[in-house]
Amino acid sequence: MIYLTRRERFCAAHRMFRPEWTDEINSSVFGKCSNPMWHGHNYVL
Repeated sequence: MIYLTRRERFCAAHRMFRPEWTDEINSSVFGKCSNPMWHGHNYVL
């Protein structure tokens, strides 16, 4: 029996914030997801 496999890797980043709020309020509501340098994840499928 032969198996063919393929592995894909990708990164996804996002930032959750409301522009009308201050950085302090965004940070308290969204935590690390409000970081101006984005918050990301690495995936392997």
